[in-house]
This record gives sequence, C-alpha cells and structure tokens, in this order.
Amino acid sequence: MLKDYDKKKFIIADLYEKKYEMYEKYKEKYDEFFEVFDEYDYGADEFSCTPEEYKKSVVGDLKKGERFILLKYSGQDESVKIPNGVTDINARAFLNNTKIRYVYIPNSVLSMGGNVFGDCTALEEVRLPINLKLLTRETFYRCSSLKRVTIPDSVECIGINAFDGCEMLTDIKFGKNIKSIGWDAFARCTSLKSIRLPDALEEMDQNLFYKSSIEELYIPKGVNYIDPSAFSGCIKLKKVEVDPKNKKYCSQDNCVYNKEMTELLLCRNDGKIINDGRLLSIEEDAFEVNDLIEEIDIPEGVESIGLASFRDCKNLKRVTLPKSLKRINRCAFERCSSLEEIIIPGSVKTIEGLSFIKTGLKRVIIKRGVESINENAFAWCESLKEMYIPSTIKDAHFPVGFKFECPKQNLHIYIEQSEEKNYENWIKSIEEFEYSFIKKSEIFD
Repeated sequence: MLKDYDKKKFIIADLYEKKYEMYEKYKEKYDEFFEVFDEYDYGADEFSCTPEEYKKSVVGDLKKGERFILLKYSGQDESVKIPNGVTDINARAFLNNTKIRYVYIPNSVLSMGGNVFGDCTALEEVRLPINLKLLTRETFYRCSSLKRVTIPDSVECIGINAFDGCEMLTDIKFGKNIKSIGWDAFARCTSLKSIRLPDALEEMDQNLFYKSSIEELYIPKGVNYIDPSAFSGCIKLKKVEVDPKNKKYCSQDNCVYNKEMTELLLCRNDGKIINDGRLLSIEEDAFEVNDLIEEIDIPEGVESIGLASFRDCKNLKRVTLPKSLKRINRCAFERCSSLEEIIIPGSVKTIEGLSFIKTGLKRVIIKRGVESINENAFAWCESLKEMYIPSTIKDAHFPVGFKFECPKQNLHIYIEQSEEKNYENWIKSIEEFEYSFIKKSEIFD
C-alpha cells in the first residue's frame, strides 16, 4: 500500500491506469505506439509486441491499485528516500538531476526502467531493493560520482551500459545469482581496478570493460560464452585468470584460450603463447594495446588473425607470420607504430582493408600466392619505402591498398613480371609512384 508522500516531488501513478491509458491512445497507431512505448513503462523500449499483445500480456495481468509507478522525481534534495509502496520506477525518472547524492529505494520496488539515474553526476551511493530482478540499460549511465554499489542476490541480469561512465566507481559487490552482463556495462569506469565477477555468470558480452582501469580479472567457472571483443579497450589489464573448473575456457601465462586451446582470446604478456600446433586463430582484440610485446613469431597452424588483434601495440617491432595463415582481418595491426617490415605469406589470399593502417612500415613483401589487396590496407603508412607485389595478384585497390596520404615521393613499387598478365591498368593507377618490373625472384617464393 502506497503511504503518504510529497506529491510535489514524487509524481506517482497507478501502473495499470498508465499502461491502459497508453494502450487506448495508441492502439490504432502502430508506429507511434513503439515510439512512445517506454514513456510510462520500465524497460519497455526493449519489449517487442503489437498493441493487442501488449494489452493481453502486460496490462491484462495488472489490477487497479495493485502497483504504483514513480514517473518522475522533481525535487532537488541531496538525500532521497523513495516512498514505500512504489513498485516500479519509470525510465529516466531521475535523469539529469545533479543535486542528488544518496538514494534509498524501498524493497517494495520490483523493477526500474532504463536510464533511471542517467547523468546524475552528484550521485554517490544507492541502496537497491532486495526483490529487483534486472538492472536495465544505462541504469547509472555517467553517474560520475558513484563510488560503490551492492547488487542484491535477486538480480539476475545487468543491462547494457549499466555503469558506463561511472568514473569514481571503485567497489562493486555482485549478488550471487547474476547470469549475464550486457555490453559496455562497465565501460569508462576509470577508477575500477579490480573486479571479481559473480560465480553464477554465464556470459561476458562485448566491450565489457572498455576503457576502464581494470588491472586484474578473475573469470568464474560458470562462464560459457565470452564475446570476441569482451576484453576490447582493457588497456590496463595485467593479470587475468580463469577458474580451473571452467569447462569452456582456460588461462595460461595471463592469456585466455578456449578449452581446446585452438582460439586465443586475450594475451597480456610479452607475446608468449602456446606453440604446439593446436592454436588455429587469434581472436578479435587479443593483443590490443599490449605495451609488453616487442616481437612475436605466430606459430604454424594459425589460420586467422582477428579484427584489431594487435591494434595499438606501439612497441611491436617484429612479426613473423606462419605459412598456414589464411586471413588477416581488418585493422589487425592498426597503429603498430614501431613495426617496420612485414612479410605476408602466399597462403593469405586477401589482404583485408585497413589491415596495416597507420603502421610504421618501411618495407612490405607480399609472397607469391596472394591474390588481392583490399582498399586502404596500407593507408597512412607514411614511412613506407618499398613494396613487393607478386604476379599472383588479381585484384588490387591501387595505389596498392593505400588511398589516403600516400608517401609518393619515397615509395618504390616492385612488381613481379609475368608474360601472362596485362599491366596496362596497373600502370595507369601507379604512374604517380616510382615503380619497376622485376623478373621472378626468390623474394616472392
């Protein structure tokens, strides 16, 4: 039962009446219905149904006087206690309130909408109710003063961007029943250095700790899915460990692999990875912003180097690619500013666009067997002086994969001559560069 409260500060309504009001207003306007679907609903912007389905499945389950929703808080108090009896908090109910420092949410609250406390920049602490099942999207988005949070055992899911931009967050205690955490949930938490994920966790979504300050991470035994970009932007991560009882993943030397050790998901050492023939792929962002690595011999057997896998490894000077390699994905070596030479084996049929963008490359040797160079593969490689192109190239976005900021005055392109190939179109596209044809040479073997 809803008790007395300050009606000037707390705008509260009967949840049934508000849901039915919305249904009646938009039942004939299907498109508009979805545009305002979350106006009076908690998390409704993630709900997908027709107006009639909505009435049947949501409105139909409610009774008048049974649940009450806090639509908006309009006060300017530093400490706020939500009235007991409120069962739901509307999306954005406290949005942009820059005065609130402490919020007490009673146990009568069962659900909260998205972005409830978004941009409450003075908010330091929140007491969450013990019956809450879900922290919806952007619950504490950019609450830059939030320091600590205790999530009750009732919560099973943390939504996307839930704590994104909580720059002062240093301590978070998870409930024991959290199974999933949405993407960017702890992105830009620049004071959060260590975190122990809940034991019940099953999924780790993309960019989970993007640009946070996480230094240590423990992955529990129940995790059965790690998104390829789950560790993207973890620029300060130094130590990572997977529970030995985990059936899907394992760790070794601060690296994370799948259990079969055919996929490398993360490496936070100086390039020491397994070299026993099992490894088949280096996944997305695996070495991203790893300042420890200076050189690496990628082992034979590896067939794929993932998207942005070595991006921003500024100290990486030498890479040896295996003859088993089939694919180098986009941005794989982006901004590796110390990398001066690369030899691409003939097993790689296509050099993807942006693969070596903004690197320090001076010399590129492409072995016989490579068939195409995609657009901007070597864009902004301003130190590039020599490039060797084999006769097997069938399709190249000229000038040889770099469309912008080409070092025209320094670059010399060496093309393997073949009697079977017509080079007329090639010459037109590279005539602004120095180039020459060379007969078959061991450099292409």
